[in-house]
Order: sequence, then structure tokens, then C-alpha cells
Amino acid sequence: MMPKPMPAHVAEMLSRRYVTADLGCGGSKRGDIGIDFAELDGVDVVCQLGFEPIPLPDSSVDKCFAYDFLEHLPKIAHAAVDGRWKDHRPHLMLFNEVFRILKPEGLFETVTPVTEPEANGRALHVSVWNRETFLCFASRGFPAETRRIWAAENRMMQWHGYTAEFELQDYSEIEWIPGKRSHAKVVFKSLKPAP
Repeated sequence: MMPKPMPAHVAEMLSRRYVTADLGCGGSKRGDIGIDFAELDGVDVVCQLGFEPIPLPDSSVDKCFAYDFLEHLPKIAHAAVDGRWKDHRPHLMLFNEVFRILKPEGLFETVTPVTEPEANGRALHVSVWNRETFLCFASRGFPAETRRIWAAENRMMQWHGYTAEFELQDYSEIEWIPGKRSHAKVVFKSLKPAP
């Protein structure tokens, strides 16, 4: 699949010393480059995140945000390709793409619902995330007592095309909705080697 061309104003933003990208930003972008599937105010790049490559160069972003976005991304999608059913794992593709565009030691920060009813009780939430889900995406940084379990899970994800290497920097449940610890703030660090 050919990546979409990058808008000229985004190329200018990428020339800055420190660059951030907000994935699934909707109409309320945080940071420099807003990326969403819909053309809304604040969206700089239109992209079907998890289904197509992010049209930014390799190692071009210092930090990616995904606030209230991951729960809208299915963990599996089925499609007919050349007359055969294939399964696609949008969440794995998204993490691979974030890893690709992040600079070495770049950060990926998510805020995602992890408690009911926010995690699974909304009409447009199509995947459930929790501490264990996030640990699956880490190559390092998981608790020592569970290292074997998460290392095995990470290997299984690799069989399905997962190539990113992240270290889990932080997992903390936060009060995103006033008076309720409903979301997790998770920070991953790219383990991409420096050039």
C-alpha cells in the first residue's frame, strides 16, 4: 500500500527540534501534528490509523499521544483479499507505525479507559484495554514476577506481525472523569537504536 503524500505544512512542522503527534485527535489536537480519519479542525493528516501507514517519515516524531483513542480501534478486522478471508490486527499495525515514526527513545503516551462502564459500555468503544493488554506491547519494563508470561505473549504477537520494541515507562490509573479513576495513563519508550 502506497503511503499518502504528506501535506506541506506538516513537512515544515517536522523540521522543528521537538515534534509531537496526536493520534485520533478529533477536533481537539494536542501538540503539533493532529492525525485522524476525519477532516476536522486541527487535523493535519487524514489517515485510517491502524489500517494504513501513517504518512510521516521514519524517526520523525519525538512523542505521540493517543488520548481516548485506542478503545475505538478494533483488535481484529476481517477482509476478503483475492477471494480469501484474511484477518488484520489494527492495534498491532498502529503500535508498529508509532514505533516507525518515533525517534530513538521517543515516547508514546496513551490515556485509555480501563474501568466499566467507560472501557466497554460505550457504543463506539470496540476494544477493551487494561494493564495486562498494555504489558503485551512491552519488550521491557514489565514486572519481574510476570516476565515469562509477557515475553511469551509478545512472541505470539510477533507471529501476527508485531515488530515494535517498547519499554513500559509508566502505567497509572488516573481520574480522567472527575471523581472517578476510570482511565489509565500509559507511557512507552521506543527501544529503537540511535542511528
